Amino acid sequence: MDNPVRDANGAPNKHLIWLLIGGALLFAFVAGYFVSTSLGGGDAEQAVATDAPTDALAFEDPASASAADQASTDTTVSEPASSSVPNTVDEQPAPAEVPEPDEDLPQGAFTVSDSGEADTLPVDGSSPASEPSGSEPAAPAPSTPSTTAPSTSPEPNSPATTQAATNSGTNNPRPNNPTPTTTAPATPASTAAPATAAPTTTAAPPPTTAAARTSGGFYVDPYNSAAQWARNNASDPRAATISSQIGSQAIARWFGDWNGNVRSDVNQYVTEAHAAGGIPVLVVYNIPDRDCGQHSSGGAANAGAYAQWINEVTAGLGGRQATIVLEPDSLALNDCAGPERDGSISSAVTTIKSSCGECQVYLDAGHSNWVGAGEMANRLRNAGVLNADGFFTNVSNYQTTSAEAAFGQQVLNALGNPAGLAQVIDTSRNGNGANGEWCDPAGRAIGEAPTPNTGRSTVDAYIWIKVPGEADGCLAGAGQFVPQRAFDLARG
Repeated sequence: MDNPVRDANGAPNKHLIWLLIGGALLFAFVAGYFVSTSLGGGDAEQAVATDAPTDALAFEDPASASAADQASTDTTVSEPASSSVPNTVDEQPAPAEVPEPDEDLPQGAFTVSDSGEADTLPVDGSSPASEPSGSEPAAPAPSTPSTTAPSTSPEPNSPATTQAATNSGTNNPRPNNPTPTTTAPATPASTAAPATAAPTTTAAPPPTTAAARTSGGFYVDPYNSAAQWARNNASDPRAATISSQIGSQAIARWFGDWNGNVRSDVNQYVTEAHAAGGIPVLVVYNIPDRDCGQHSSGGAANAGAYAQWINEVTAGLGGRQATIVLEPDSLALNDCAGPERDGSISSAVTTIKSSCGECQVYLDAGHSNWVGAGEMANRLRNAGVLNADGFFTNVSNYQTTSAEAAFGQQVLNALGNPAGLAQVIDTSRNGNGANGEWCDPAGRAIGEAPTPNTGRSTVDAYIWIKVPGEADGCLAGAGQFVPQRAFDLARG
């Protein structure tokens, strides 16, 4: 039998070998074609899926889409763990895209301001504040003149403390809230709360013209408690009346142990008065055992300390003209004092008059319904009234001007009518006279305006020593300013 693999000579059959190789190649080609066709169709399908919109993925994998959306939301409006958002690239994988604020932004949500700080939108839709507000909003205070209000003082039957406002709460400006350091997004007009201007509590500047700061020749102190209250409460319906009827009058300023540097304080006051063309009226009120330990207790520690204090007052006067009301109640109420008090007052008169020839010094003579004229004349003489310019009456009382003038004449008669001595009367609250009560009696009224033109030869001046509106101690603490009291006195 013939061998198909070999030829007649026994060598391999070349034709058969080539035929086998060709068949193998043909098979490989056909197999490769089907394989490549199958793989090419898969790539095209994947390409279609890759190019499809991302929304299509949501239908294919809802769970994955929800997680992606939540991640996006957390990036832009989620509440941070701290008070501010991270401000470095390393802390966030990618910059957060901040949405513009709109009405859909939930109240109380966090947003990011231009400064990069996190702000919280209040639940009322208004702009966030830097700190919680109090009972009422506070507004930044406008700038005011650098002149500061002087120390205030008590008067007879009042504690030796600074005069505080009563029933007003406005003498001390509320502290201002600092300006927020972050910028809140604008709230849409449909939801924003209307802006309300907060009342200003800072005192308005006092009048500066000479005409506005003198009354009958006396200096109108722009820092008297009535004037300050009226400026601080200009919107109060009582303010205009209190300002025009009381605050604009020449009212004495009190000096005592509450003045840390009495020389400087006296100098400032007298300088202001003379610059305005007015005569300053000073109440010197620091005698040892002042008010015999009652409402206005206090004063210098002893006679030596008092003498030194008087030297400081005199230095502050600087020889300039002034009216001095020396120690109210010191002689009419001297039950607790001995001869040493007379010596202290007499020395004070000598000290002031010897260095201030233009100063008029007056001593205490109580009032017409207190110590009798004869006894009062003896107390005045012992205290050196003959070296002074006279005496004052009716301080912090309500006796009529005519009654006081008649009493003063009786005192002068008892003194022998010495030349050069006269009386001054406190007319601040005696418009309706007295009703037998001394402590904030109802139905009283302010009296004649301060003036040196009294029409009475023995009365040098009507002056306002007690500030109308400052309590005697019954409506409020003695010496405290009560607006309603002032208003009632002004209306009479």
